[in-house]
Amino acid sequence: MLKLVTKLLIFLCTTVGLLICCDFIKAQEKAKPNILWITCEDMSANLPMYGDSTVATPNLSKFAEEAIKYTKMYAVAGVCAPSRSGIITGMYPPAIGTQHMRTGTGAE
Repeated sequence: MLKLVTKLLIFLCTTVGLLICCDFIKAQEKAKPNILWITCEDMSANLPMYGDSTVATPNLSKFAEEAIKYTKMYAVAGVCAPSRSGIITGMYPPAIGTQHMRTGTGAE
């Protein structure tokens, strides 16, 4: 009888432990933010959600109404390729050697 009670107690403790772990994992999954990063080039802020009326973007405008809109934009470089490498790697372009554009030095 004691063996049966011991086995039952171990089973119950294991089951409760697994349920607690499952609840903890579900709580962590719910806490994760839902992030969609849209990147495009040579756009400036020429979009309706930033006050420009040049183009109509109904789907993007609707999405912007429901999302967080960033109104202060900065770049690590003034041209596309170094800025893009900074976004992709999370590092400053001079730190990884991507700051040079193929524009020449003017000394040719």
